[in-house]
Amino acid sequence: MDKVFITKSDLEKTVLKKKNNMTPFLFIFVWVYAIICTVILLPIIFVWLLFTVLVIFAYLPFYFIDRIFERKKDG
Repeated sequence: MDKVFITKSDLEKTVLKKKNNMTPFLFIFVWVYAIICTVILLPIIFVWLLFTVLVIFAYLPFYFIDRIFERKKDG
């Protein structure tokens, strides 16, 4: 199997050539896809953050109760 070496300039030329050959339909499709993905992921992130905050608030009273009674460790 032969090794193929690609230089940075070759890669840049290829990417720029592909970018310039992109059709308006593909451009619109990529942007619409990106927007849809963002809109779908935002509620998931929001629910995850809300759940995290609720768990922290549920834990806080027990943390303070534990600090008051300070369990003794057997040594």
